[in-house]
Amino acid sequence: MHVRQYQAGDETALATIHNKAFQHLIHRLPEIYQLRNVGSEDVQDWLKQGSNMLWIIESTDQIIGYAQIRIEVEHGKRDVSVLQFMPAQKWDLAQTNIAILPEYQKRGIGTLLVEEILEKYRGTAELASAHTFSDNIAGERFFSSLGFTMHDAFYYPPFSDKYPIANSSIYETLEFEHLTAPRNLNPNVTIRRATVDDAAVVAEIHEQNVWWCDECNSLEWSIRFIKGKYGHTVFVAEIDAEVAGSIDYYRDGRIGISGVLPEYKRRGIGSTMFYKIMKVMKKAGFKSAFVDSGLTQSEAIGMYAEFGFTIQRRQNAWIKKLM
Repeated sequence: MHVRQYQAGDETALATIHNKAFQHLIHRLPEIYQLRNVGSEDVQDWLKQGSNMLWIIESTDQIIGYAQIRIEVEHGKRDVSVLQFMPAQKWDLAQTNIAILPEYQKRGIGTLLVEEILEKYRGTAELASAHTFSDNIAGERFFSSLGFTMHDAFYYPPFSDKYPIANSSIYETLEFEHLTAPRNLNPNVTIRRATVDDAAVVAEIHEQNVWWCDECNSLEWSIRFIKGKYGHTVFVAEIDAEVAGSIDYYRDGRIGISGVLPEYKRRGIGSTMFYKIMKVMKKAGFKSAFVDSGLTQSEAIGMYAEFGFTIQRRQNAWIKKLM
């Protein structure tokens, strides 16, 4: 077996591996996995997303598996490099981050691939991270066998004493037939589609609320975000003709809450824009919405409970120290 980085021309083989790897299990996987067949052009798109890289494992005559990774530099008390096993778009549940052809599964191929990747980046990255759904028992056992440990929230003092560098999250859903207005609905709040003219304030909202996403704080990223380059439909919430918060939904029906500016908090703006965007989604044809929140986001989790969201599953954070 040989492990190497992706080369141009591998796309068709990688698409085939993606499509076959879970085909025999697809009927058992919850809808939230959203796995779908892909083509070579999809694989090319994966490689256009940020800093993602593909590592390949091949036998003498064919490619039999791959892993998607990225090196993410987390900026805290000092910069911390993390080797992340994750799809190109962090929020895209339609991709697999590690896949092996079915006929080669349960033969240690995935273990060999990941062990070689870990060794190649030892000394470059301080930590390795991965996320698995709690109902993916095979995935949980896989990372545990490689020396990863699961954490509700992983605090790493060189990064921050206040914020975790990784945390587990919960996925919750609500059928829109059960949608009701919140008790603290603010009648003075309106929402509208964001425009590129809102990019600066959206970036500021991200900076104030989305502490785990450095790239989201930039004006350039916010412009692409508002234009839908990442698959999101973005709205801003206004009160007294001033932008107070922002919120979005992804094409798969997931709602993302960028947040509310500090000077507007405790006025029911967050729950009001959350309610209003669900009404927009319902009108657009969605039957339900789902949300994911880190276990440290207690306020958001409490708001979801008030709306009647029900927990479907957890996504667990797995960490391995490399230094």
